[in-house]
Amino acid sequence: MNGDEVRAVYLHPRDFRRRLEHRPVAWLPVGTLEWHCFHLPLGFDGIKAELLSVKAAEQIGGVVFPAVYYGDHRGILQEAMFLPGVFPGLTYDHRSELARELGGDAFLHAANADREQAAGALDRHVELLLRVFWGIRAYGFTRIVAIAGHYPNVVPLRAAAARFHRLQISCRAIVGTEEELSGIPGGDHAARYETSQMMALAPDLVRLEELEERRASEPLGVFGLDPTSATAALGNQIVESFVRAMQGKLGEVPPMPRFGSRDEDGHEGIWPSNLSDPDAIEDLFTDPANRIGE
Repeated sequence: MNGDEVRAVYLHPRDFRRRLEHRPVAWLPVGTLEWHCFHLPLGFDGIKAELLSVKAAEQIGGVVFPAVYYGDHRGILQEAMFLPGVFPGLTYDHRSELARELGGDAFLHAANADREQAAGALDRHVELLLRVFWGIRAYGFTRIVAIAGHYPNVVPLRAAAARFHRLQISCRAIVGTEEELSGIPGGDHAARYETSQMMALAPDLVRLEELEERRASEPLGVFGLDPTSATAALGNQIVESFVRAMQGKLGEVPPMPRFGSRDEDGHEGIWPSNLSDPDAIEDLFTDPANRIGE
């Protein structure tokens, strides 16, 4: 199946079904929108995880689902965290300059982070990811590989996977960062490790000349080895190791389950059993429990 389209949003029904039946593995990239210095795009984490997923799906099989970019709050992103004490080796607080480069205000990032944290941001993120897992499982996938391109996302991903595994048995989630899953150490932030991956996966998105124009001993919002030392060769090594490792971790993938009126755990579906009954459909959308914003 090499060379075929693997991304769910571009697959037509027959192609989606063919890939699902061939190997029911769902690849789930998880990223965020975050500063990655001047040489990488804001969506780098999700782009990285998605392109790694595409490489793996092309060789191993399965379907790549859209990247999840939302769920985090500003308090765990670079714009709110990049200061001495949190990141070793920094000599000054980068936050105001980061916010200014993005056209924003560091105070607003901090205020939103406090508000979201008080509202239970982590629990909400776990719930969002758990809902994504359930939605994927409903197609019949028996394995989900969730890649945390933004490394802190591995915490809610693991929590969601643990809850998911307690609630059903037909679909299992494999969770990790690309560093963990590839077995090649060196994870950083917009430095040599991450920049090398983008040079291998999407070289047109790397703008090292931006760093040359702003030559500094401490590049803004970068944690790790000098990104100008990045190489496509290192990036390809990480990508290839990731694919090999996933082949081993997935092993023999169980076939799609065949559900009846109840699934293998004895749970009934949440939808009305008779979708042709107008009253059942009306109840679904008029039940106060299903209303939003009231």
